[in-house]
This record gives sequence, structure tokens and C-alpha cells, in this order.
Amino acid sequence: MAGPRLRMTTVVGMSLLVETCVIVFRLNGEDRLIDARPTVVFADDNLKVTEIACALLRADYDVVKVAIDGEQAVRWICELKPDFAVMDISMPKMNGIAVAGELRRAGLRTRVIFVTVIEDEDYMEAARSIGHGYVLKRRLSLDLLTALASARNNSFFCSQ
Repeated sequence: MAGPRLRMTTVVGMSLLVETCVIVFRLNGEDRLIDARPTVVFADDNLKVTEIACALLRADYDVVKVAIDGEQAVRWICELKPDFAVMDISMPKMNGIAVAGELRRAGLRTRVIFVTVIEDEDYMEAARSIGHGYVLKRRLSLDLLTALASARNNSFFCSQ
């Protein structure tokens, strides 16, 4: 059985080395590889946050695409139909709440987790009405994986 394979993902001049967990199975005498982890599209215009989040996610989730603005997020999420979309609320071209609305109108079942620096009840309520989590960036390393686990169980998570 093959071990983890490495693939290089480039995001706007930034390269991330991503370890991919794979399952090998034999079909018609041919070995096939599949990644068994849930898929994520991550969207944030802050490359440092993107780098930290991808590092947190890579062991348990397959980050299939990274977007740097809301329009890219909509495009990649609609095309790839990931299990999760983790996105900033404040992004260029379209904010995360608007992106989530587009996903809902498109009928996608992707669960949305918002990451933000905004600590505001109105934003939290908007996120609760259309998403599955609200993670403060200052708590990203503590709360992101918990928020995703909650979303898997159809519960809403909010950083404290």
C-alpha cells in the first residue's frame, strides 16, 4: 500500500506543501488512489491566514482550492462542490455572507464556516442564519477544527 503522497499547491505566488492521505484500492487489476478526507475550499485575501489555516487543515481535510476573493470562492465552490467552505467574511469583490447566499441559491450542500476579525452580534446572527460556524481569526488555531467537527454534526459553532 502506498504511503501519503505530497503535492505542491501554489496560491498567488505562495507555495504550500500539502500532504495527502490516500486510500489505495484495486479495480480491474489496476491500483487506484482516492483521498478519503473531507474536502475544503478555503477563501481569504490574507495570505498569512491562508497559510496558517491550510497547515491546520492538512492532516484531516483535503484543501482542494484556495480563493483570494468572493468571486473566486463562488466559482470554485460551485465547480468543485466541496464538503466545506471556510471563508473570510470581509473579502474583495464579494463578502463571505454574500458568497454563502449564492451557494444557498445554487442549491449546494457545502457547509460554510466563516473566519473573521469581526466580533459583532449582527454578523454572528447573519452567519448563524446561513452558515455552520463563526471563527474569530485570533482563535483560528484553537477553534477551526472544532468548528468543522460541529458542522459535520449539523451544529453551529461560534468562537467565544
